[in-house]
Amino acid sequence: MLAFFGMPDGATLVAGLAAMAAIAGGLAWQRRRAIETSVARLLERDPRWQATTTPCGYDAHVLADWFAPTPAGDRRYGLQHAIEGPLEVQIGGETVTCRTSCFRWWSERARTRDGGRNTRRTSYATERQLAVLVELPVAVPAPIRVGPEGVLGRVRSTGAGELLESSEFNRRFHVEGEDPDLTARLLDAGLQHELVERFQGRSLELSGPLLALGGEPDHRDASLADPIGQMPAAAVDAQRLLDHIPDRFWRAIGVGPTA
Repeated sequence: MLAFFGMPDGATLVAGLAAMAAIAGGLAWQRRRAIETSVARLLERDPRWQATTTPCGYDAHVLADWFAPTPAGDRRYGLQHAIEGPLEVQIGGETVTCRTSCFRWWSERARTRDGGRNTRRTSYATERQLAVLVELPVAVPAPIRVGPEGVLGRVRSTGAGELLESSEFNRRFHVEGEDPDLTARLLDAGLQHELVERFQGRSLELSGPLLALGGEPDHRDASLADPIGQMPAAAVDAQRLLDHIPDRFWRAIGVGPTA
């Protein structure tokens, strides 16, 4: 009777669900294949770049919660499609080749909702972020973190916070620095302008031997499937940021001819 009025019987419903699952599985396979092909094509362009499971020599469990684009989440986390190779950058007035890794990080965030009858149900949503790590020639002694700001950006440190030079930068970015002097040496007017012009909504962090850049670039290689198509531009963005870090910052941590 139900089937007569247009409602599917059990067999029809099962067949429909099976067909939908098959279509979804086929699309997922095509997606994985496109990414694998894109990785191979990208690495063919420069044999110095290779696939890796340990960006800049670090396992995922070490990277988790170290940087903004590598959160541990609420359950599981990991990295995907990691590639690694050399990147030439300007540091302290000299051209330096730095080990660089690009990858997509994923983590699971809890979502809790009302399950009825005074119960709560928890599900998990997967979040993904693009990240670039650059191995620096010297360790940064006090971490510095720059990221998107909701209302007002201030230097938050062990000392008193203060507004930085650019009002536009202060509106757009939040800064945390354990060493106020070192933070001020990094964020000169030139770097503040560069961050406002090209890196809004993204994160920049210097901690220990690494620089980390999070977020998606505003351009991509259309011949490659994402996220692979975003990786060349993300690496160039990291290179550009390093080129804009002032010499006075590098001298303060022991890099440069007058160190």
